[in-house]
Amino acid sequence: MLPGDLDLDDQVVVVLGKVELDTSARGQATLKLGFHDERATSTEVGLTRDVFDTDPRRTTIAPHDRIHVRRVEASIYDDEPLGERTSLRTLFYAYETTQVWRRQNYDRAVLPGVSYERFVGDPALPQGVIAFENGNNVIDRVFDVAGLEPKLEHRFENAGFAHTVDLGARLLVERATRGQRTGDFPDSEAGDLAVLEKHRTLAVAAFVAVAVQGLGKAVPPLFLVYAVMLACYFVGGIGHGLKNVAFRTLIHERVVAGAHGRAFAAYNGLRNGAELGALAAGGVLVNVAGARATLWIAGGVSALSGLAGLALLRRAGHREEDPGPAAASAEASL
Repeated sequence: MLPGDLDLDDQVVVVLGKVELDTSARGQATLKLGFHDERATSTEVGLTRDVFDTDPRRTTIAPHDRIHVRRVEASIYDDEPLGERTSLRTLFYAYETTQVWRRQNYDRAVLPGVSYERFVGDPALPQGVIAFENGNNVIDRVFDVAGLEPKLEHRFENAGFAHTVDLGARLLVERATRGQRTGDFPDSEAGDLAVLEKHRTLAVAAFVAVAVQGLGKAVPPLFLVYAVMLACYFVGGIGHGLKNVAFRTLIHERVVAGAHGRAFAAYNGLRNGAELGALAAGGVLVNVAGARATLWIAGGVSALSGLAGLALLRRAGHREEDPGPAAASAEASL
């Protein structure tokens, strides 16, 4: 520590690791692991002018306030040549970040009927004291992320020009949890649960999967290249699988347990009805417009449906975040 530096009792641990493995004659996978753990004194309490003038170099006036941040991460990158001109690169990653912030409760004035642990400053001066209570609140946040990014690359020549076609997809799943506890002591880690909020992105992932599945059908007729068709159907198949998992998970989590059977029956009935209608319409379209146009229409409608769902979901999110002037005036009247 240099002269004049503040001792915030910080502790940092960082561990990194990397392993490379041969998966085939020319393929290779790389595994990376990481661990970061940091603890330090951290407070939101601002000093009054008198308290600052008394000791400008004091370390902290809230020694019980501590923050603990931890991040655990892992990733796998796989590079697999599928031929002389084609390769598949897949990245999978996941990490979890946690933050626990313990903060002692305080007042800017001495209030009657409140039990205090100690005082910093002069209670006789207006706004000249910071009164620390015999209790605290602990903010506990957890942020989980997992992603899968396959990318297919194909190189070919046409009319003397070299071309590279990259086709890829991305699945990103996020989950955030925000909790807050109230403790009875300045250094309590546990306490009564005051806030618990959870957020997920399953709906976004489902709509994106629908769009990816549709594009997997609509793109191949544009090129009439066998490798491009394989790549598009590979990516579209991933989207199809993700869509099925995401929709079923949404029903399982957002429908009450007693109505699961009816909800799944309604979903499967709508899906099967749409597939039967698509078979009949597809036969007519092939005779009228041809196979290529039929694939364009089939894939384009699916992709547009997914994009429309994303747009509606975004508008619904904005409406939830902005209640509007009517709600604001009603809240103010209460």
